[in-house]
Amino acid sequence: VDANGGLHINAGSAVANRITEYKNVFSTIADPDINVALVVEGVKKAYPSAKTIAFLTANQPIGEQLPSIVKALEGAGFTVVSNDKYDQKAVDLTPQLSKVKSLNPDVLFLGWTVADTALPIKTAKQISAAKNLYAWATSCDQVQPEIGSTDIKYVGNLLTGVDINAPTTELAKSYVAKYKTYIASSPHQSPSNTQNMYASLFWADSLFVVAKAMEAAGTTTDVAKITEQMLKTRVEAVQGPGYGFSAKKLG
Repeated sequence: VDANGGLHINAGSAVANRITEYKNVFSTIADPDINVALVVEGVKKAYPSAKTIAFLTANQPIGEQLPSIVKALEGAGFTVVSNDKYDQKAVDLTPQLSKVKSLNPDVLFLGWTVADTALPIKTAKQISAAKNLYAWATSCDQVQPEIGSTDIKYVGNLLTGVDINAPTTELAKSYVAKYKTYIASSPHQSPSNTQNMYASLFWADSLFVVAKAMEAAGTTTDVAKITEQMLKTRVEAVQGPGYGFSAKKLG
């Protein structure tokens, strides 16, 4: 991995925050258009009677997707009552969440990373700013302690193509069984490994694409040849058939 021509393969904010540093970037999370659609369906499924929504998101690169999310939810019939941003280094979000509380939206949308949403979740709980939260990304080990046993409902976008907690294909079932066996062994035992099993798919499926692309390219060092094959390679993945990367040229 290097800025002058190597491959940068990563997930989510790790890509967004450093995308200008690399010539060849492969994001292991689905295309933004797909995730915007998933957000709309996720909000509708989690909160079927909801009509109004407020946004409170961190001001960071992933937020470039926010206008598309707002537009999509409005197109789905939601009324956006507020759309505020905050600095990632903020230590107090009481004013912003007091505003949300006064507007009484059916759903409060939070973004973007787990670190970004920790403070607003904690504050929303403290001042009862909203009962229904929906987040762009979730991580059970960090979110659940903030939610606790209150009447706040929290739903987060898993950002993968399958609910790994309820696998339906034989490949996904096999993966889950092997993953659980692996994390139960020392030195891999960790509550976060169990609670965030879905996050392992940010890389697990992609590694097979990289391996097959290198095989097809006949090299492990020629970035141009590997990149060409990366865009052609498709694998039978835990997340489903035909898993691979598509091209999007920036700049």
